[in-house]
Amino acid sequence: MFIILIIYFPIYLNGIKFPFFYYNLFFIISSITFIRLIFQMKFSFMAHNLVLKFLLMFGSVVVLMLAYRGIGLYNIFNDENGFYSLFEHLSLEKRYTMAAYVNWQYFFFGVAAMVSAIVMPFRLLISIFRVRNIGAE
Repeated sequence: MFIILIIYFPIYLNGIKFPFFYYNLFFIISSITFIRLIFQMKFSFMAHNLVLKFLLMFGSVVVLMLAYRGIGLYNIFNDENGFYSLFEHLSLEKRYTMAAYVNWQYFFFGVAAMVSAIVMPFRLLISIFRVRNIGAE
């Protein structure tokens, strides 16, 4: 939650009405959650829960599709409305810095959500194999 507040504070402070707020929020939450689970599966609440692992395997496909759609819609929005259309009320210097910040963080977390959604099923398969055959994560 604290990371989301840090990321959105400059956007909120400058009064930007970001139309892709929910996609961006989804990117941040899913990328941080998946990356955390990829590297710390042994210590998570689902280390020995096979049902949750199977559900998360199929859920990662949904995350991948939503992330791909969100990035595509944002690119279409930028193509139709222009790169700086959301920042016209700001001064010229601030417009450039805020446009770079918003685009950077949107694409960073979108791509992180996509990559982690691709890696997650393989990590879950390894974890399922370890729990079923070895008995420990």
